[in-house]
Amino acid sequence: MLVDDEPEWCELITCVLGEAGRQVAVASDVPTLKRLLPKYKVDIALVDLGLPEGGALPACQTIKGHMGRHLPLILCWVSHWEVVADAKAKGWSADDWLIMPFTVEDVVERVERLSSARKLRRRRTTRRC
Repeated sequence: MLVDDEPEWCELITCVLGEAGRQVAVASDVPTLKRLLPKYKVDIALVDLGLPEGGALPACQTIKGHMGRHLPLILCWVSHWEVVADAKAKGWSADDWLIMPFTVEDVVERVERLSSARKLRRRRTTRRC
């Protein structure tokens, strides 16, 4: 799930992640996100911390709250480190952060890393002694 209000960026990320074999649904705001979430099993959510009207925190809360026991990993991107420190101080629960400027390749690499971490976590929780 990609939550960002910049159509060109969304199109580029969707295309590149699609070429990497990933399905991507796009929401430009929280109301759209709420409509789309029931239709998808979200493993990784990409959220722009700069969504208008403070929409990034509600977006992350909506994603985490909607998915129940299947908690998706969240990757947020921000303009500078100070924003990350402020977000963490406010209790944000992103699993990874990208600081601008970054490339599409950086996004793909982080998505792959998060995906690998999710698979490893699943293996650990499904093992039986």
